[in-house]
Amino acid sequence: QGTFPDDPEWSTKGDGVWAPTTERANSGVYSIKSPDLSNEDMTPLIANVTLNTNPVWGDGTLVFSILAGVSMPFDDLLYYVDGQMRGQFTEKTYFESQQIQLGPGPHEIVFSYRYNPVGLGVFPPESPDRIGAVYIDDVYFLPSGVTIAPAGPPASSIPGTASPTVSASPTLKLEQPTRSVLPTPVSSPSTIAPTSIPPGAIYYDGFEQGTFPDDPEWTTQGDAVWALTTERATSGVYSIKSPDLMNPDDVTPKTSNVTLVTNGSWGAGTLVFSILGGVNMPYDDLVYYVNDEMRGQATEMTDFETRQIQLAPGPQTITFSYKYNPVSLEVFPPIPLGRIGAVFIDDVYFLPSGVTVAPTGPPVISVPGTTSPTIFPGKLPEPTPTSSPVALPTTLSPTADEDSTVTPTFYPTYVPTVESGSSTIAPTSIPQEAVYYDGFEQGSFPDDPEWSTVGIPTDGMWALTTERAHSGVYSITNPDLSNDGFTSQNSNVTLSYGDPDFEGGSLILSVLAGVEEPIDELVYFLDGAQVGKMVGQYGFETLDIPLGPGAHKITFQYKYNPFNLDALPPPSVNHTGEVFIDDVYVLPFSDTFFDGFETGDFTALEWEISGEQEWMVDETNPL
Repeated sequence: QGTFPDDPEWSTKGDGVWAPTTERANSGVYSIKSPDLSNEDMTPLIANVTLNTNPVWGDGTLVFSILAGVSMPFDDLLYYVDGQMRGQFTEKTYFESQQIQLGPGPHEIVFSYRYNPVGLGVFPPESPDRIGAVYIDDVYFLPSGVTIAPAGPPASSIPGTASPTVSASPTLKLEQPTRSVLPTPVSSPSTIAPTSIPPGAIYYDGFEQGTFPDDPEWTTQGDAVWALTTERATSGVYSIKSPDLMNPDDVTPKTSNVTLVTNGSWGAGTLVFSILGGVNMPYDDLVYYVNDEMRGQATEMTDFETRQIQLAPGPQTITFSYKYNPVSLEVFPPIPLGRIGAVFIDDVYFLPSGVTVAPTGPPVISVPGTTSPTIFPGKLPEPTPTSSPVALPTTLSPTADEDSTVTPTFYPTYVPTVESGSSTIAPTSIPQEAVYYDGFEQGSFPDDPEWSTVGIPTDGMWALTTERAHSGVYSITNPDLSNDGFTSQNSNVTLSYGDPDFEGGSLILSVLAGVEEPIDELVYFLDGAQVGKMVGQYGFETLDIPLGPGAHKITFQYKYNPFNLDALPPPSVNHTGEVFIDDVYVLPFSDTFFDGFETGDFTALEWEISGEQEWMVDETNPL
């Protein structure tokens, strides 16, 4: 009809606006196209186009065709549903049909085109296939019960980060692997199974047959391929290893993937694997995905760790993506001592639902998400922060016995319930079953016996603030460690939860992290092991850290110039360099989970659905 953007359900705003075009279309004559935001100053810019659905619609599927002719680090396209990031599209040369599951009621779908999203000062050479624009066409909504098969080839975009899909040669086994029923360890005598594999595993590969990559369920492709190795193994002799993509004379970003496709007849269960991520940002990185959804990261490791991934029934595609120079630097900082520069994977097995195994490494807390489009302050709720599970800290160690750290041998006496309260103002959302709570409203931080702060330099301490708070008046915030010499500096704040009778549960807190790599970052540790990282979180979000039985130390470390670069790029318009922590409480195991289903979308939650028909979100009788 050519009426965009005057249609009432569509709007566009930002540093430029989307517009109708006849250049490319999936059908008919028109589509809409992102603006050209390139500029001589290479200033990062954003343009959003928004669709607001009809509030009377029930649940269903939004279908659209998209051609994302963008390439990192030049530009990219992110899309959000009600402020939650749901996907990323890059490096396409044709239209693809995509689907978004929506719950009943109104929804806001934002497509955000970003120019120079990582704020580089100089771009690498462009790919000849780069179009430099995004086109959207054929947008429609199907009520629940009406289905459609995507018209285009399967999408390879991966929400939350750049797509691990690579087009460079060499490529091994690009055909669909055969999904035959795979043997159990008992029926595979030529595979040496580690003694820690529990009974009930219906698939195991320790790579001891030496047949990788010719096994039908495994493939590898990219700028180079993964291969068998005897260098390191968690059991037996063999593991598989990422290729060496580093070249001092060529810092072109490169990617190599190894993919496991599970058997289509399997039900729900757990994929268990041992991984040694001997990589370090900004040189290289290892990210793993399930069906193109980012599930975790493995970096700065010096030994194998056991990781677990929960899988739904049916065939699942698990991709381990090794990336060289993922942020497209032109010059690397000095390489740290002890760096391995490779990833090793071993002892991969599948446990059906109901069969469990305790991980030998730290818990993986992987929460997909990233920042919301920056041009809607106060309108888009902030998504869940990205938590990247890795191994051990390489800088200021939170495990050291710092003089200023006091582990209380008593149970805190000022722990309020929501009803009775105390001098600490507890937000109403805190469950009455909380066994510890601090909203910092007593104004006594850092003199509380369970809290401590230490930094480099020594005056870089966390402090009480009234600048921002999740509830009440006070929160705690990091120091400003920026300096003209770009010297890397750290500052820690540690909670020592010293109840010896604690039987396990969750530490829950509200965090705002206005930081961004490579300028700064927030990482957090549990008993000295790094279990997560948070960047680009510009509104308070709830963070949940699982705790085992007994006493624990939880450390939050603000790091300025974490990669020790000689110069830092200009910050984005949202960057503040400030972290705020508020409303810290501990719940025992019986009360560590809550879901009110207010997103209206099962696909964004950690629920698994099986059976003859699917469960769905319903608004007829909410609590």
